[in-house]
Amino acid sequence: MTRSDETQPSPIDLLESARAKYSLALGRLRRGPPELALLSLHGSIEDALRSYAMRHRLPAIAEPFPQLVEVLAADPQARLDPTEANIIRRMHRLRARVAHGEQITLAAETLDAYHRLIARLLPLFDVLVVGPEDAGATIPLARPAEAPTQPRRRYDDVPAIPPRHDADSGRTTTRMVRPPPRERTAYPDDELARYVARPPRRAQTDYDRLGQVGGNRWQRSFQQQPWVLPVLIVVSLALIVAAVAISFQQIRAVRSLPTPIPTSMAPAFSTPTVASRIETGATADPALIPPPVSPVVIVSPTPEAPVEPGTLVLGRNARVAIQEPLNIRAQPGLNQSAVLLAIDPGTQVLLVEGPTVADGLNWWKVRVANIEGWCAGDYLQGE
Repeated sequence: MTRSDETQPSPIDLLESARAKYSLALGRLRRGPPELALLSLHGSIEDALRSYAMRHRLPAIAEPFPQLVEVLAADPQARLDPTEANIIRRMHRLRARVAHGEQITLAAETLDAYHRLIARLLPLFDVLVVGPEDAGATIPLARPAEAPTQPRRRYDDVPAIPPRHDADSGRTTTRMVRPPPRERTAYPDDELARYVARPPRRAQTDYDRLGQVGGNRWQRSFQQQPWVLPVLIVVSLALIVAAVAISFQQIRAVRSLPTPIPTSMAPAFSTPTVASRIETGATADPALIPPPVSPVVIVSPTPEAPVEPGTLVLGRNARVAIQEPLNIRAQPGLNQSAVLLAIDPGTQVLLVEGPTVADGLNWWKVRVANIEGWCAGDYLQGE
């Protein structure tokens, strides 16, 4: 951590900051997330070590914190054990991962051991704090193991496993040698599995109990309330009967609908019946006499007269028949009409109005490229 001369704090400010961060860590240990407590604990020891380096004018004050810890561990006057320096460097790497936003859950054992170590180291570097009751005890790097009854064989003492040769296949199999077991510590290292809290495994009795709770839920409900089962049966039967009744009503309603009578089968009074009554001298009822039927005149469409090729016809297409661009004007005429655009030879146009005679020419209103204007029909050829 390199600071400029204007913003570099004094050793006294760093001591006060270390004391304040340790007090904040105590509050977070009781009522806060353990990750924030780790940040405060590590910040307190970092400020305390930098204050010591500034007061003793060590050149490593401008180096990053891990290098500063290494220098203090090599200094006999700093009273920082190499084992403790290794623990601080480990926790510094973990603190960096927490500060970068990684989702890490600290084990309670790791945080408690680091708290006791910080509470013992801060008074050695002139930061008076109140720590746990047994903070002065030496915290071992490795977990204490039970004294073995027999001396354990070391990894180096185990002879190498010779390769196995198969006489039938003629192949030689080389056996893998297990690596030496790693020593587990209370403090985390670079492996995430060492300091991520894993959920406790459930025993088989727990699964059996959960299965019994889930399977006997309805049975206990029926035993506590015996009237529930008869009510469910009655409600189910009522719903079934209602559904059957509604189905029968719909079928009966469809059958009761009147059958439509076709128009061709409807009774009608015929003219011969009325005529026979008149011939016999009976008085004809005016209501029975059908109205006179008007003759229907069918007009056949007049066939269109054939159009000669090249003739201009309104509503049809035409093409420019000259080898020069043809002007499209706003009004028919040559003198007082503005030119809207000029179309190339062979361009297809649609005749929408005309013809109109102006300035000795037959003018047609055409549509081309969504623009309507007038052009001389003498220069067009119908399609």
